[in-house]
Amino acid sequence: MNKTDITGREPMFSLNRPKEAGGWRLSVQNLGIVLNTAAPEAVSIEAAEAALNHKDYYVRYNAARLLMRRSDQPARQAMQRTLQSGAVPARASAARYLYGFSWYTARPMLKKALQDQDARVREAAVYALCDCRQPAAYQLLIESLAEENDLVRAAAAWGLRTHSDPAAVLVLEQVLKAEDEDVRVEALETLGLMEIPQGIALVLHSLDDPVLAVRYAAGLSWLELCGTACLKDYATRIEQARGENRQPLLRALFHASNYLGIELSAPDVLATLLPALLAALHDAHPAARLGATWPLAWMQHPQADEALRSAFAVEMDADAQAEMLYIIHSLSPKLGAELLLTAESSPAEVVQQMAARLRLFR
Repeated sequence: MNKTDITGREPMFSLNRPKEAGGWRLSVQNLGIVLNTAAPEAVSIEAAEAALNHKDYYVRYNAARLLMRRSDQPARQAMQRTLQSGAVPARASAARYLYGFSWYTARPMLKKALQDQDARVREAAVYALCDCRQPAAYQLLIESLAEENDLVRAAAAWGLRTHSDPAAVLVLEQVLKAEDEDVRVEALETLGLMEIPQGIALVLHSLDDPVLAVRYAAGLSWLELCGTACLKDYATRIEQARGENRQPLLRALFHASNYLGIELSAPDVLATLLPALLAALHDAHPAARLGATWPLAWMQHPQADEALRSAFAVEMDADAQAEMLYIIHSLSPKLGAELLLTAESSPAEVVQQMAARLRLFR
């Protein structure tokens, strides 16, 4: 293969040149790989800029990344030209990788991208700010929280996770009013990771959000902010909720106990949570019963095991019983093996099928 076809010392990639003219037709995937792995100086500015305007996402982003790795004046000028007159996908690709330039070089280009008419370009610029380690970049993130576009605001909220600025809480309060549920989830996850006490009130308010995913994020963030100190209030919330409204709180408790290191079988924790979990295990809605099964099975405690054994025996919803068997078998192997024997002779076909599947992969 002619080296100039890869380095791009020709004005365009060989992808655009017929083979009979001495070029090679690289596949889009291989073209992206070349851009991703080649030494920055091995690809000409002309070739990189042409790739930055390519129709394929993978090629564009690797071209922008290559220019970022190069970071010299010609690379900066190529980025500037793209941000000035490139198509929207090209501008977004360029904006996303501005963080690798010096702050002195990147700042004016980032400001330009943040004022772009297209929200996709502004969103990419905000994600680039997230990777900048400059106080001025943080200030631009704060300003981006006031953006009218929900996706841009979500990106800004994501970028604040590594900061602990009480002033950001006031702005995140406005973000939590966004119509897009994913934006609200992003804001809640950010509040949980910021570890700022002022954020607790916002998290508690979001426990009443109409969307289950948002309530789950609120429960998780509450536990992240308070740990075991809030378990009594958390248990009260579980007891007061009904039906599927219990499910996000229960799943959040299970997941938080894993990565926050909350030992559910510890005597004080068990005494606090068990009544609420047992109430949920006997809820009329299967989503609540299954939600309670996760933390109870994870406890691997005699009281929890006995409650699960009884609940499994009287479960009337075959689909819920099959799912319950899967959860218990995954988290509490000893109890799971016991229930597996019962499930194999179940009159419900779906339960038998789950038992056979679990037996196969033991």
